[in-house]
Amino acid sequence: MKGNPVTSLKLEAEFFRKRNNLAILRERKMRTLQVRGFHLLVLALILAAAALVAWRASHFLLTWDRLAIRSFRMENAPFYSRDDVRRVLKSYLGNNILALDVARLRGKLLAFREVKDVAIRRILPAAVAISFERRRPFFQRQRAGGTEVFDAQGVLLTRSRAGTSDPGLIAIRGGDPGTFALHAAALAEIAARIEFVDAVAPYGIALKLKGCDEIFYPGDGSFRQKLAGYFQIKKRWGKAGEPWQTVDLRIPGRIYLGYRQDTGGGHEE
Repeated sequence: MKGNPVTSLKLEAEFFRKRNNLAILRERKMRTLQVRGFHLLVLALILAAAALVAWRASHFLLTWDRLAIRSFRMENAPFYSRDDVRRVLKSYLGNNILALDVARLRGKLLAFREVKDVAIRRILPAAVAISFERRRPFFQRQRAGGTEVFDAQGVLLTRSRAGTSDPGLIAIRGGDPGTFALHAAALAEIAARIEFVDAVAPYGIALKLKGCDEIFYPGDGSFRQKLAGYFQIKKRWGKAGEPWQTVDLRIPGRIYLGYRQDTGGGHEE
């Protein structure tokens, strides 16, 4: 039985149509791949050119003479460590300001005990500004061959071989500077009147005031108020030549006097 001619023609036409569509799709894919490959090549060339330009620009900036560090502007510069700080900064002169490792420089400056904190900023084209927060001298202690200077927290700032003293600092006669640091605020209120501070067991801190023979045991805090109360009462006791040697002010509202050994006795007010 012969097939239907019309059906055969339809099947043949469908075959050729599908075959033609596949050929068209293959051609389109080839063109798409060619276009994408060209675009990727162009993009790669652009990126390479941009990287080259960036490298040349960075190389130029990092070697440009105008960006070489020529000066440091210091605010509140250290006193005791000034020569050492200058030596550190001098080693950075001539280096490119953009390549300056700020964190590393800050770490070197914080290594000096006098420097409590430091802020660094670049001032283009060739200067660096450094702002210091210094530890302020507060105590001093005489040692064999020199003087030690401490801040209010008891941090050692410097040792001097000269053995000279600063009349503006509180002299430590004995004890650990850290012990007196606990009373720094109270001591600061009467600093100008203090001849020296000491540590005496079991009384704790001991004060010797300028122009006074007594040694005071003020206890914890409110030194100025306690001393003021004592001197008001002392006026009622007559002349200043009384034989007591120590004044214990540790207990609020009470004053205990310690007499010199050759007089005997004691007194409580």
